Amino acid sequence: MYDKYTTGVNQARWGDGLIGGGIGFAVGWTFGRLLATGNAYGTGPGIVVGLVATLIGIPLKSGGTKKVRQAVDDYNNTPVNQVSYFDNAEFKFTAGAGGVGLQVRF
Repeated sequence: MYDKYTTGVNQARWGDGLIGGGIGFAVGWTFGRLLATGNAYGTGPGIVVGLVATLIGIPLKSGGTKKVRQAVDDYNNTPVNQVSYFDNAEFKFTAGAGGVGLQVRF
């Protein structure tokens, strides 16, 4: 379960990075070329690279999120040995020279 969880988290992080990096690269390249040259000539490769990175990141992100959800569901569905300290507890009323009281042993 833990391996599936960590794999899913890492995969989702890579997906986030590729999505953000792809969008940032496409927008940055386009604005950089427009500011440097004053025309839109040469912006195509940057947009294509950014779009490809984004399209690779989307399945990584969704697949990683799916693995994390499966790992959490597996963890939540595992049987649990419930431990209660009150199962073996002893309650006694005591009276002595010091007074009256309640004694609890776990």
